[in-house]
Amino acid sequence: MDPDIPEHLRKWNDTARPYPRDALLPELFEAQVRRTPEAPAVSGGGATLTYRELSGRADAFARVLRRDFDLREGAPVGLLLERSPEVMIGIWAVLKAGGSYVPLDPDLPDGRLQEMADRVEVRCLITRDRWRDRVAGREVLTVEDEPPPGPAVDTPLARATDKAYVIFTSGSTGTPKAVAVPHRGPVRLIINADYIDIRPGDVFLATTSPSFDVSCFEIFGAHLRGAHLVLPPPEALLAPAELAREIDRSGATIMWLTTGLFHQMGFDRPGMFRRLRYLIAGGDTINPECMRAVLAAEPPEHLMSGYGPSENSTFSTTHRLTELPQDARTVPIGRPIANSTCYVLREDRTPCDPGEEGELYVGGDGVALGYLGDDERTAERFMPDPFAGAAGARMYKTGDLGLWRPDGVLEFLGREDRQVQIRGYRVEPAEVEAAAVAHPDVDDAKVAVDEGEDGDRSLVLMAAPEGQVAKEDRRPFAWRLRRFLQDRLPGFMIPSRFAILERLPLGRTGKVDTRAVTADALEDGGQDAEPPRDGTERVVARLWTGLLGLDRIGRDDDFFELGGQSLQVMRVVAGLRAAFGDLEGVPDRTLVRMLLDRPVLSDFAALVDEARQGRSGGDDEPVDFRKEAELAPDLRFGAPSAELPERPRTVLLTGATGFLGAFLVRRFLDAADVRLICPVRARDADAALERIAEALRRYDLPAGGLGERVTAVAADLREPALGLGEERFAELTSRADAVLHNGAHVNFLYPYRRLAPVNVGSVRELIRLAALGDPMPVHYVSSVDVLAGLGTTGVRRAREDDPLGDPAILAQGYAETKWVAESLLRQAAARGLPVSVYRPAEITGTRDRGVQNTATMMTALFKTIAETGLAPAVPMTLDLVPVDCAAEALAHLVLREPPRGHAYHLSNPAPAPLSLLLARLRALGYAVRELPYDEWTRAMAEAARRNPDLPLAGYLPMFTERPEHTQISVFEAHLPGNMPILDRDNIARALGAAGPACPPVDAALLDLYLEYLIESGFLAPAREPRS
Repeated sequence: MDPDIPEHLRKWNDTARPYPRDALLPELFEAQVRRTPEAPAVSGGGATLTYRELSGRADAFARVLRRDFDLREGAPVGLLLERSPEVMIGIWAVLKAGGSYVPLDPDLPDGRLQEMADRVEVRCLITRDRWRDRVAGREVLTVEDEPPPGPAVDTPLARATDKAYVIFTSGSTGTPKAVAVPHRGPVRLIINADYIDIRPGDVFLATTSPSFDVSCFEIFGAHLRGAHLVLPPPEALLAPAELAREIDRSGATIMWLTTGLFHQMGFDRPGMFRRLRYLIAGGDTINPECMRAVLAAEPPEHLMSGYGPSENSTFSTTHRLTELPQDARTVPIGRPIANSTCYVLREDRTPCDPGEEGELYVGGDGVALGYLGDDERTAERFMPDPFAGAAGARMYKTGDLGLWRPDGVLEFLGREDRQVQIRGYRVEPAEVEAAAVAHPDVDDAKVAVDEGEDGDRSLVLMAAPEGQVAKEDRRPFAWRLRRFLQDRLPGFMIPSRFAILERLPLGRTGKVDTRAVTADALEDGGQDAEPPRDGTERVVARLWTGLLGLDRIGRDDDFFELGGQSLQVMRVVAGLRAAFGDLEGVPDRTLVRMLLDRPVLSDFAALVDEARQGRSGGDDEPVDFRKEAELAPDLRFGAPSAELPERPRTVLLTGATGFLGAFLVRRFLDAADVRLICPVRARDADAALERIAEALRRYDLPAGGLGERVTAVAADLREPALGLGEERFAELTSRADAVLHNGAHVNFLYPYRRLAPVNVGSVRELIRLAALGDPMPVHYVSSVDVLAGLGTTGVRRAREDDPLGDPAILAQGYAETKWVAESLLRQAAARGLPVSVYRPAEITGTRDRGVQNTATMMTALFKTIAETGLAPAVPMTLDLVPVDCAAEALAHLVLREPPRGHAYHLSNPAPAPLSLLLARLRALGYAVRELPYDEWTRAMAEAARRNPDLPLAGYLPMFTERPEHTQISVFEAHLPGNMPILDRDNIARALGAAGPACPPVDAALLDLYLEYLIESGFLAPAREPRS
């Protein structure tokens, strides 16, 4: 340091520490490969690569890059790949070949990708085959056409100051800035660092996209130090319970979180990080309350804040926290890391005294080369470092404000300019404004930042059209503008709200007043819809706005188009009952059906008024189920072809993205010679396959083999010909040997007509498909719900092949659709179609780890009993079938039991009473008492009114509504006596001694399930756990 600078600045920037400053990243990586060749280097998507494998596959691509492209001095190569092992192969391939890698996010619009590639003059592109045409004018290498292995590649002669990678950040002129970073920057970040001790055996849990600069900390932190980089599925970052499970599953020891994710996870589950060695959070101002919550729980060994712009190779400063005083209003960003410097300067660039606010400048070996293709902005931000005392030293003007504390720790005070952090990304509002005014109908635009109560920020766009826009046309205009921006900007830069104004509001200085802009946005954002008129409409609007998180709602808005979900319907019902005492005599089921039938606010409010006055509230016409179950008389099936294989080789499987469906996919793939065709609702086949992969990852199932043996088809079970068109639909007869119809619209509140398009229409279409050629065997997954209430007619034991009872006793739309579907299949079987029907009981968590689908009525009942301490005093039978057992049994039956028109009860041969669950809850410390059934339902209804988030609130009509013709609720219809004993002769014979065994519902199984629900965060631990 220059000896003439102030003592505090010299002392606090004395960070020099030996490290290989002239080394190249691929050299250091290869040295690590030699040290730990068989250690795991990267895992993701069901695959793990060792260091030797990762290096070898990178060498193969590097040879092609070296042969076909001149990559000297860091020539840029685009990587259009998602977070995956393949992108890691690409990164090391480019670096080994002597180039610099440019991560391009596949989620970006094509126009933005093209602009980025053009700006840095990308030579070629490494991508997937399905994305090869998204960037024009480049040679393409696809990961599907991986070159063969060969000898190791020698890295070309290069310097540590050559480009290693290019990261894009938001630009104030509307053009993203391309930050070029040399090898020296990340080497100084990782090797011999003073803020972290990375060891072989550490596990990095990667939380960032490769296009985000902190990914360099994750990638190089792992691969230059012998650690294991784990790439979790995207859904693991969506909820605290999912991330907590991923931390435990992966054995993670090191993790970075953006401020937004840290707030979301830390406030919800502050103790979830306890097993980590290092947790670093940053990217924006950290809420001190969240940091205190994590510190007060079970903090990781090292809990740190991290600060630094992309222009200084990720981290410039870090700070370890062991406590945070109650009066602290900020979380410090700490001290400069090794071989980095930080200055707080006045406007004339003289050093500030401790405690004096100024602008942060960062220097040292992490400073980037500049902005590619933008010499003017490079000169503005990158400048000689007058304090370093070394020739050629440079520093970067961050635009951030800060100050030195007397103890040499830095405090971050926000931005000097308008730049903001949105979901961990730096956003220049001016770039969003520039994109908005590029719309031909927008004259001017301004972006303001709205900060919520939890500290999370969102963008509000105010737009002034060129001409007059009538009030009723403002909403369509806003939607057109949103779509326009979505084609040009990444998702994190799309404003959350829009206000279409005649002109932008100006302050006294003549400049746009951003505070007034925000106020106008909140005021005018909903005026493009006609406001509610009367008291009932206003009550409904208030309920919807609170439930859906919107500012205001118009009378012509549709609940479901606004984002309403089926389980939120009961929260609307609870709110209506709290607001209107005269709805007491109206059944919940009627109110639910009213919202489903008339989801537009004004229409729904009118029905509510009718119900309050004692009128029908829009009752449905009764359904004639026997007429619904009539099969077309001309539908006939010929004799099975001799060419039909005895054991299906290709199975048409519906419902592959559901809980049972995911386990069925995995089970069939584990049978080495079976292929699958899976219709999935998606925009195209690639998206359909990804939905299946996501389902497997959601339940911790390996996704290996999907691409080779699963053909995903974009389809829709609601549509004729499954939405495929007649030609493609008919082709399925020659491609599949059997159908396993597992797909359904599962909702226990919706009426028959709402569910029938999927649950009945798809069965009709699959029967029609089976009749187009040789009769194709159809295996159908029904439900034991079709037998509910049968005991009230005198049936004590239901044999599997007995005729179904009268559908009038079911009184539930879902069971009614299954009754009609089974009836259609019985008729088809009588005409020659090979059919098997499977009726599973309650499908629950796996038998080994208890992995559950927590979005079920049964788990809601478990949670409600545990958290309210109240249970119904009823002889309920827990007929629980672990999902992996169900999948094994179904796969066994499909592959080994030719359909002969039989039904099979897929139930547990050793169920248990509800009392056993209550005993296991008490053993865990939950105080649970039983109430008579009617008293319990009244208590639950009252609890739901007080707390609309009660887990069972969305299912209450199943417990409380007793139709006149049955006099029992749907829940009561499943109790012993009302639900007949399920005979199991067919399934026992078909599975035999060699078939999969179902474990009994005993204390061990229930404890496993409860443990999973607690560890996943779904179920709160008992307040006084027992020893």
